[in-house]
Amino acid sequence: MRKFSVVFFIVAMTMVVEASFNREGQMDFANSADSAAVKLANATLLAHGGKKLKGMKTMSMRGGVELSRSGSTQAIPGSFVLVFAGVKNKVDIQSPFFNFKQVSDGTDHFYSIVGFGFPIYDSGIFAIAKIGEDGYRVSSLSGKLEKKNGFRITNPNGLFTDFIVNKKTNRVKEYESKYVLHEQDLTTSVVVDEYQEVEGALVYKVFNQRLERGTDTFYAKFKAKEILVNSKIEESVFKISGK
Repeated sequence: MRKFSVVFFIVAMTMVVEASFNREGQMDFANSADSAAVKLANATLLAHGGKKLKGMKTMSMRGGVELSRSGSTQAIPGSFVLVFAGVKNKVDIQSPFFNFKQVSDGTDHFYSIVGFGFPIYDSGIFAIAKIGEDGYRVSSLSGKLEKKNGFRITNPNGLFTDFIVNKKTNRVKEYESKYVLHEQDLTTSVVVDEYQEVEGALVYKVFNQRLERGTDTFYAKFKAKEILVNSKIEESVFKISGK
């Protein structure tokens, strides 16, 4: 009887899906239906800098942007600033005909246009950097993306991002996130044209973003002229006016 119990215990343990973390901070899964997705996610994390990306405390980016919307054939030139420090972030887009600002101090959020914003700290490379952390689940793609080379990352709040990855380089080619902001459904997708390595982390330099809100679709092509990683950022950058 004792021998049977030991054998049963061993068999049962081999059927349990377990997760652990290796030296790179990646996820190790055994006997998981999503093991292929996890393996690809780990490779993608390494391709974007591994520990360097995970250790990225701050990132600031500034440059030019071309803006347009559905039904328009003319792109409007402008400038942008993106600043990231953990859950704190700031986006500032300026142009002759369209201005937008988004600020989060880690607790409260400000959007200059109600119902219009971006889930920065938990999408894109910032989501890639969370691979292996508690509450961030990697799974395979489904639906229309099922046959694509990629994976999904879902954060503790249920926000998910689907990543499509280059088979040769394991770099992210594009990604899409769906979320709700002020009771408004939004979908944002990004296609990366060019990367730049900064302090060992591989970050976007030229990328095209699409934002769908209701029946409107907005487009922006960003081209960074300056990218700084792990530089000191003053708290005043994330100050919300009137708070």
